[in-house]
Amino acid sequence: MEMQTKKPEPIGKVMAMMALFVVLGTPMVGYLWEVLNEVLALEASQTQILVAIPVLAVFLVLLGFMARALRGV
Repeated sequence: MEMQTKKPEPIGKVMAMMALFVVLGTPMVGYLWEVLNEVLALEASQTQILVAIPVLAVFLVLLGFMARALRGV
């Protein structure tokens, strides 16, 4: 059997993806953190929780793309 080797991602592309992840991910983490604090304080509204669910899903997808890109380096 012949092993296929994966060509690593160019470092510039990885750096750009990391910068994009920080720019997009920071507000998401901030919002999720705030909602979590309000849930733990029993002060969160249903709207905040319903908005946090898709935000969490998008953040996890972004995190998956970043992990895949870094694994290729």
